[in-house]
Amino acid sequence: MYPLRKKQTPFQWKTSNGDKVLVWNGEHYMLGNVLGLVPNQELEYITDNKRNKNLTQEQNCLKRITDYLNGLSEDGYPYDFIPVMLSGLVTDNAPPNPEIIPWINHLNKILDETVHIEMIGLSDFFENVRTNCPNIPVYSGDWPDWWADGVGSTPAATNYFAKLKGHTKQY
Repeated sequence: MYPLRKKQTPFQWKTSNGDKVLVWNGEHYMLGNVLGLVPNQELEYITDNKRNKNLTQEQNCLKRITDYLNGLSEDGYPYDFIPVMLSGLVTDNAPPNPEIIPWINHLNKILDETVHIEMIGLSDFFENVRTNCPNIPVYSGDWPDWWADGVGSTPAATNYFAKLKGHTKQY
């Protein structure tokens, strides 16, 4: 799932004409829902940390945040910021959720300077990356889309997928 076999890391992609695109190789786009940053919209399918039914939503959220940060620290994560995307509801193309900001403000009071959660846009995020991530590596070459149901760089897997779907045509 992660190019470079590493998550939460920046790199620059050098295009065939020599331009560079700043990229952040992050987590799943609902990591914030998994961590509990969206009230009543928790996910569990991308973590082994199942919701403890004996804990409140707040306690589960704080535990998941702590566990996630500890895992990054154990992996040698070098930065003092982490992008965490979320969705207003547990679905693609969700509407905004007005409960997120009050919940984040509440969590920030509890976390009291140990962790600060802030909602920002992509422009601000990438300005932070440019400012705080020295020596960003540059890569070039083929970069296939992992989300598609088969791409030109994976003909064997595409053929296998086609057979699984009931097609018999060989590619």
